[in-house]
Amino acid sequence: ALTPASTRSFPPGFVPWWRSEVRARLGEGGTCRPLGLDELVIKALAFSPQIRAISDDVLIQETAILVAEANFDWHAFMDSKFIRNSDPVGNLLETGGPPRLREADWGYTAGMRKRTTLGGAWEFSQRIGTEDSNSRFFVPKQQGNARLAISYNQPLMNGAGRASKSSLILLADIDTNVAMGRPSHLLQDHLLRLTESFWVLYLQRSLLLQRRQHLKRAQVVLEQLTRRREVDALESQILRATAAVAAREAELVRAAATIRNSQARIRVLTNSPEFLQDPYAELIPLDHPSLVRVDVSLSDALVTALQYRPEIDSASQEIQAASVRLRMSRNELMPVLDLVLETYVAGLRGDVDIGRAFADQFSVGEPGYTAGLVFEVPLGRRAALAKMRRRRLELRQLTEQFEEELQTVLTEVEVAVREVSATYGEMLGKYRAMKAAQADVDYASRRWEVLPGDDRSASFLLEDLLDAQDRLAIEEYGFAVAQRDYAISLTALNRATGTLLQQQQIEPVRMCLSLIHI
Repeated sequence: ALTPASTRSFPPGFVPWWRSEVRARLGEGGTCRPLGLDELVIKALAFSPQIRAISDDVLIQETAILVAEANFDWHAFMDSKFIRNSDPVGNLLETGGPPRLREADWGYTAGMRKRTTLGGAWEFSQRIGTEDSNSRFFVPKQQGNARLAISYNQPLMNGAGRASKSSLILLADIDTNVAMGRPSHLLQDHLLRLTESFWVLYLQRSLLLQRRQHLKRAQVVLEQLTRRREVDALESQILRATAAVAAREAELVRAAATIRNSQARIRVLTNSPEFLQDPYAELIPLDHPSLVRVDVSLSDALVTALQYRPEIDSASQEIQAASVRLRMSRNELMPVLDLVLETYVAGLRGDVDIGRAFADQFSVGEPGYTAGLVFEVPLGRRAALAKMRRRRLELRQLTEQFEEELQTVLTEVEVAVREVSATYGEMLGKYRAMKAAQADVDYASRRWEVLPGDDRSASFLLEDLLDAQDRLAIEEYGFAVAQRDYAISLTALNRATGTLLQQQQIEPVRMCLSLIHI
């Protein structure tokens, strides 16, 4: 009888009989490629287009930071315009005699503009041009002019303050952090699928070995019956054994096909050129499922998940972004009140002497200046109030979604912890069932060998033996499935706690983008 202690772990030194043969070549001809799970992960990181696409999401989102920061860069501008007017006059004082006022004005303006983090805007501009008119009062003729102006516009209420403008950069940075969590989530899912495919391949190779052994048992029975055909074997017994052999040979065909299917899925998930160049190579897994019990503390797993799950971090970042947008909407409730400052110097010369006019800006006369306030407020402020209400609702919605996400994550961790324990217990149960089925086969085989004959009792013994062999094959496959499930449950636990990348020693790195001048 099994003691309680012995039911918690496998006997010392126990390994399934097919373990060593899984690493051997199972197919005929072609090349073989031994590989471990770590190697598969490395190849997937290097060649998988899905992983590259996941990484590009972060780089794409990170450009939003540069776009937000670029709002505060210096902007150069220039414009040039020629104007030719010809208007009838109804007042002799406009021209001093000619019936039409004809004017020619050409101007060229260039300068720099810049927004400040306080919400203000600087502008430096230099204008030069020429102007001429047929008016007798236009003195001097063929004027050359120049004007250097400096202006500054500073919001005092709506749009004022460093936080109002830098919030755009902060929002872009938060969105990038959220985008960093999304690839981590997708990458862990991809690695989990890759791990599942690896252990499925191990399972299918184990199944093929089991089916071969299953076929071999039936062939031994058929050979013994064939040798005893002329002694005591019935023709019905030989036909029954022949049918069992045929059925088990058919199972081998399906087992071989499932191995090729598993290899194809691994090639797709890794996209390694080495695998694609030789798509018919036999992939041989070098790792084996563990038979060691892993005791997991639920409380520790929950704490780990709260620290490492990217979904929780992304949800909290989105709440922070919503809070920033709410503060911005509160600022937009205030009326527009801008301080406007401008100063300039100007020069004027005749005979299209633009050069002297440019020099006169700094030597003749004095600077002019302007100072004033601009006020504007929408009556009722319905748009601003609606926008702020929307931001409040968005913040409440994100808070509720965060609570839902938190509960979902904690549930996933609880299920994953329970699954590790359950699959290990299932594997122990399948082991005991497999050992019992093996004992049943040994007993039925001895009875059939010791009690031959051509009566109906011998046929019943043959049926019992073949049925016992079928039950053994089922239990061996069940044990192999339990091995696969236990191995996958350990990886799924790392995925549930968000530590799968750390377990594989993979660290996402945020790239620092810089502008490239072409």
